[in-house]
Amino acid sequence: MVRRCGLHPFEQQIPYWQNVLSTQQNVPYGKSQQRLTHQFDTQLTEQLLRLAPAGFNTEINDLLMSAFTRAWCNTFATNYCHLTLEGHGREHLSDHIDTSRTLGWFTSMFPVALKNDTDLSTLIIQSKETLRAIPDKGLGFSELVRRGKFSFNQLPKVSFNYLGQLDSNNDAQDQAIRMLNAHSGDASSKDNQDEMALIVNAEVRQMKLQVSIASQLDETQTTAFIEQFDAALRAVVSHSITAANPQGIKTLSDIEIGVLVNEADAPIEWFFFPPGGGGAESYLQSIAPKISAPCYCFNNIYAAQEKPKDSLAYDYYQFQTLALQYAIHLKKLKPSGPYRIFGWSFGATLALEVAKLLQNEGDTVEHLVFVDPCFDYAAMHDEVFALHPEFSHLEPDRINYHYQNDPAFSSTAKVTLFSAGCAVEVAQSDSLELQLSSHIINRYLDKNQNLIEEAMQPSQVQVFTMKGSHNSWVKTPEDLIKMSEIMNTL
Repeated sequence: MVRRCGLHPFEQQIPYWQNVLSTQQNVPYGKSQQRLTHQFDTQLTEQLLRLAPAGFNTEINDLLMSAFTRAWCNTFATNYCHLTLEGHGREHLSDHIDTSRTLGWFTSMFPVALKNDTDLSTLIIQSKETLRAIPDKGLGFSELVRRGKFSFNQLPKVSFNYLGQLDSNNDAQDQAIRMLNAHSGDASSKDNQDEMALIVNAEVRQMKLQVSIASQLDETQTTAFIEQFDAALRAVVSHSITAANPQGIKTLSDIEIGVLVNEADAPIEWFFFPPGGGGAESYLQSIAPKISAPCYCFNNIYAAQEKPKDSLAYDYYQFQTLALQYAIHLKKLKPSGPYRIFGWSFGATLALEVAKLLQNEGDTVEHLVFVDPCFDYAAMHDEVFALHPEFSHLEPDRINYHYQNDPAFSSTAKVTLFSAGCAVEVAQSDSLELQLSSHIINRYLDKNQNLIEEAMQPSQVQVFTMKGSHNSWVKTPEDLIKMSEIMNTL
């Protein structure tokens, strides 16, 4: 099937798959294979199928994979879980491929690396976004094996497969064809031994989640993993149900992630992070078209997420937790550095947090471009409150006010800072919230380098003063021309 679409750019995925495989650490195995089953009760299964997905807008597989990741990492004291997954191979890749007159699966196998986290929300969101970021749902890896770029021997020796709900409690269907639960004998010869350390298959029958395990791990390790998986899945399901009330959390893959500008065969050179009040559209008619290289403009999941005070989203979403999602999708688009990152206002703080994650993972961030960033926002907010007591009853902008500066963070990236050249006009007809925001933004006009040293220790900073204000530079031709000329020569 794939050969019918020889132009599909699977070779572009090679760095992505290399990146997934690079951190793989297999555990010792080779014991006689044990075959075990573990079953969850109807109550837990119904919660998993019907209630838990609403918490983080997940699929069942996302939750199972989150629990698997926590169980594996807790059992073997590691931060990553490397797995081999299977795909059905029927993904839409091109209008030139029509699978409508075919039957069965075009099974594909591919690796995935999922990161553990002590925070359940972060664990679930990271698992979900990592799975969503897999290019072509993994089909490309098998094709690249066929082309000699990889080998199936490189796949992790641990596999997981959720087969879905294989029967129904619907009486009408029960009267027709249904699956038997009786033992049908071994599906393959006992002499047919594979090289997998652990194979886990999950399915739902008679409204009970059943997990089948084939393990060549040490018996103690196998028992520990099963116990950890049971506990982890119960915790994931419970947390997801709690997160669903009064409404769940949206993540980046729930919206249009972003827009590629200046598309070409060359790799993406610049990543643009959105301001607080907008998304990719903030750059599409201003600076992005003036950049000579391909650039990717991200949309704003924080702006798209409703955050009532009694919701998990109200407390959970901070710059650090947002950055985790953006970094996952950035690494899909460009698996390795050097990276060039751009951010305006809210987007500058988000860009800085993404840069921290990349640098901490060993990647190179080459350039950071900040447009009138609001570093140390809390201090500016408090200054305005002291000068304008009429705003004292207003609640601060939560995500900016509670952002924890890290002045000790040292970056090797070259930083280019564009500061506002004039004040944002404050009109009496504006809402009090907008007036407060404008006053805070204007406080940066007399602050050295927008207080960047409160947020990081840059190795090199180049500062330019724009003609326009914090808000108007995107419509000021002189600023756009000057900014693009500088960025195109970096």
